[in-house]
Amino acid sequence: MGSASSDTSPEADLLEKVRRLSARVTEIPYGDLEHLLRGEWKQLPVKGWAEIVTLASDQAARWLTLWLFSPAERPDRRAAEENKRWEAAYVAYSKALFEKVPAVRDDINKQHKLLVAQHAVSRRLAQHKGHFPPGILSQAAIWCGRIGLERLSSNLYARALYPKGSIGRAELK
Repeated sequence: MGSASSDTSPEADLLEKVRRLSARVTEIPYGDLEHLLRGEWKQLPVKGWAEIVTLASDQAARWLTLWLFSPAERPDRRAAEENKRWEAAYVAYSKALFEKVPAVRDDINKQHKLLVAQHAVSRRLAQHKGHFPPGILSQAAIWCGRIGLERLSSNLYARALYPKGSIGRAELK
């Protein structure tokens, strides 16, 4: 039932492989997607393009989180490189999707930003067993954001989110 049969189309088979790749809840090397698609993604229906955009967005966010949480004195160069490749894929695939379905641009871009935040917060919570320290900084960030001090809000939230000595913290300077 759940496996591809010999009577499925190449497009359906490719889409099933993309879905299996997407189901992995960990960082995936970009080469896995590149090998899978081999330039054939444009043969997929637009819904398939959207699934590839979602996969690229999720992976770019996962690799960016690994990079930002890595120690500044020993940066995770592989995470930086993978993030760059996945982010470029996200931009390319989403651009193609937006040309076909312009109405989804804002929602997909918003979803991408939320995925970055979700992975970062999840990682921070995992490091601190469900607690989000330091709470005072995140509260101050929320209040600054509410009164229009966006830059200060972002800085305070990043200080609360990224551990001391991490790339994410070092990039604030």
